[in-house]
Amino acid sequence: MELAQPSVEIAIEKARRMYPLIQWDDPVFRNGSNQCSRNHAVAIAAEEYYMKKVTAFIGPACGLALDPVARMASHWNIPIFSSGGLYSIFSNKTDFSTLTSEAYESFVEEIGIRSTMQSNKFDEDDINVIITGFHDSVLLYAKALNETIAEKHEPTDGHYITRKLWNRTFLGYVSGDIHFNENGDKETDYTLSDFDPITMKMKTVFNFYGYRDESEALVKVGDISWPHGRKSAPRDVPLCGFAGDKCVEADS
Repeated sequence: MELAQPSVEIAIEKARRMYPLIQWDDPVFRNGSNQCSRNHAVAIAAEEYYMKKVTAFIGPACGLALDPVARMASHWNIPIFSSGGLYSIFSNKTDFSTLTSEAYESFVEEIGIRSTMQSNKFDEDDINVIITGFHDSVLLYAKALNETIAEKHEPTDGHYITRKLWNRTFLGYVSGDIHFNENGDKETDYTLSDFDPITMKMKTVFNFYGYRDESEALVKVGDISWPHGRKSAPRDVPLCGFAGDKCVEADS
C-alpha cells in the first residue's frame, strides 16, 4: 500500500488533465495487510460497493484474492483492472466479464518523492510490475471511460467500458506498451535473464513478446553462459543417469 497509493494518485492526476469530462471523486484505498485471501478481499470489495457505491476496482494484485472480487464485480457490472490476473482461469469471460487484466524513470522518481512525504520507506527496487500496473490500470480505465462518455453511453456500465479495451494496443505507458487480445486478456511479455560470470551481473538473453505472431515472439538478444564453458545446454539426463545406475556393468 505504501507504494500502490502514490502510484494511483499520480495516475488520477494525469487522468484529470487528460480527460476533463470525467468527474473524479477521491479514491478509496483499502490496505489488505499483505493478505492474499479470498475471504478478506471479497469482504472489502462488498463493503466498498454497498457502503460507498464505488464505480471501479483497481486490484487486488494477488491472483487468489482477485478471483472472488472479479466474480462479484462481474455480477455488479463494475469494471475491475489488475496487473495480477495472470492466471488461466481468468480467460473465462463468462465469470470474469468485467476483468481486464495491466515514462518509467520519472514515475519512479515521483513515487519516491511522494512516498517519502507520506513518511513511508522507499526503495527503488520495490517498484515492480504490480506498482506500475496500478498506475497504468487507472489510465486505461480513464481512457475507456472517456470514450464511453463521448459515445453518450452509460458511464457505470462495466461490461461496456472494459470491452472498449479489447483487441487493442496502447503505447507509451509506464509499464511499456500494453496489448489486449480479442478476449480482453493482456498479452504478457517476458524476459529471460542469465547470470554473467564475467561481469557478475544478470543480463537479458531472450525477450518474449506475447502480442507478436508465434514466429516473431521470441527474440534472442544475448548468449546463455552454460556451466564449464559449454556452448549449449547440458543433457536432460546424464549418460550414466543421476545416480550412475545406467553405467553399472553387468555381473559376470
